[in-house]
Amino acid sequence: MMEHTGFTPWAVGTAIAVMGLLVAEYREHVQAKALFKTTAALGFVGAGLAAGPWSDLWTTWIAVGLILSLIGDIALLPTGTGRSFYGGIAAFLLAHVAYATAFFVLGIDLIWMGAAALLLVPTGLYIHRWLATDVPEKLRRPVGAYIIVITWMVCAGLGAYGAHRGHILIPAAVLLFLASDVAVATQRFKQPSFTNKLWGLPTYFTAQLLFALLCWAT
Repeated sequence: MMEHTGFTPWAVGTAIAVMGLLVAEYREHVQAKALFKTTAALGFVGAGLAAGPWSDLWTTWIAVGLILSLIGDIALLPTGTGRSFYGGIAAFLLAHVAYATAFFVLGIDLIWMGAAALLLVPTGLYIHRWLATDVPEKLRRPVGAYIIVITWMVCAGLGAYGAHRGHILIPAAVLLFLASDVAVATQRFKQPSFTNKLWGLPTYFTAQLLFALLCWAT
């Protein structure tokens, strides 16, 4: 494990930006929300890239996932469900593919992955049914595909942890990401409330910082 001196300033920047983002969300200040969210996302990307992850294939894929997540965050800044929304969903879907690819490159314990699937596949089906009545018809396929991919990513992450117990950050990162997406889905399709953002945004950015910290693993 390398020294994390390059990680810390970026992580601190993200944490400060998230606090600003929460204030902006509470006050419903559109420009401030865009500024703080973009800054927070740039922070987790910087935290990962500061490690110079390109020398190792699995951490390279993690870095790709971070960059795609930044693109997704920017694409989802506008409200509504237009082209930007579809672009954001696509970017995050590809980010999950990149993270899952990283885990397969690192190495998977198929027993652990299978055990995770036994729990998470029914959970994903439950979430899909829970959302189905409130998701517009034109978004049902993209949302369904997203649920499948993030479930696969989390299973892959837990499988990778089963094969590499030293990487305790992996299960924390994937499970926090899953939890944050529940908050996003609740906010967009079920019961909009600042409470969803109050716990969902810190959970999301913490997950991304943990992914960024994995870039420092060699």
